[in-house]
Amino acid sequence: MICPICGRDGLSKKELVVHLKYFHNKKQTQQPQKVSAGACPECGLTLFYQEGCVTCMICGYNKCG
Repeated sequence: MICPICGRDGLSKKELVVHLKYFHNKKQTQQPQKVSAGACPECGLTLFYQEGCVTCMICGYNKCG
């Protein structure tokens, strides 16, 4: 997962909660609902649209444009 504040990548969900709490003094809030964009060609899990790109939140695969 990616920190929505500083952009740090590669955090598990539990690591993100700790990161937000101790580095940004914030509790994790519900993320806005994401729109599905099919299956990831790398790991087979769901792709989502994020900032104009198709992104896998699990393995990090992304494709823009």
